Amino acid sequence: ESIFIFSLAIYFSDVLSLRKKLIFSAIFALITSAGAVILSGELASNFAMNAEYLDAVGVDGHVRLGMYLASINIANDFFPFGSGYGTFGSLASISGGYSEIYFRYGVDVIGSNGPESVSQGAHTLLDTFWPHVIAEAGYIGACFYLALYLFPIRQAIKLCHVDRSLVPYAFYIVCSLLVICLDGLALYSPELPLFIFLGPGLAGLILRCMKSSVSAERHTVS
Repeated sequence: ESIFIFSLAIYFSDVLSLRKKLIFSAIFALITSAGAVILSGELASNFAMNAEYLDAVGVDGHVRLGMYLASINIANDFFPFGSGYGTFGSLASISGGYSEIYFRYGVDVIGSNGPESVSQGAHTLLDTFWPHVIAEAGYIGACFYLALYLFPIRQAIKLCHVDRSLVPYAFYIVCSLLVICLDGLALYSPELPLFIFLGPGLAGLILRCMKSSVSAERHTVS
């Protein structure tokens, strides 16, 4: 994610020429490659550990992959709008009683997903975010959700074409929302109140200020 943010910083920069952007990109690529070589032992160990885990339990028994697989099966069976809110991978699916969907799709036997683990507060049901959206909202709902979540990015970039001084604000909106989306692939970050505020909440507030700035400028010109 840090590599992604730095790459976007080079792309959004107004003070760098195309030549300098290419040079900075090449230098950053070299530094990243050197870092990968230095940490190669640790990275190889991590990959080996995860490969052993996957080989031992299979895709169906892997905590995160199993949740994705189950969410796709649920989205297929409850096409096109999913199984409904509070049924899979969300806090509501365990706070109001353990959802029957987990038993139906064998999710209760994956990792520490069972009702016993949930009652003890040491479970893995909330290890990922997007399976919750895919299963509960279905394919159509998930597409609408993603489009709405990324809507500020499109608006921010559009406003940058009107006023280039707004680029730093657009940079924050793009980075914060996309990074939290990436976090959701393996974590539950997008569901946490702090990340909701720092991501969509603050992005919406900044976007509102950007629109007000453009409107005021147009009014002054007219």
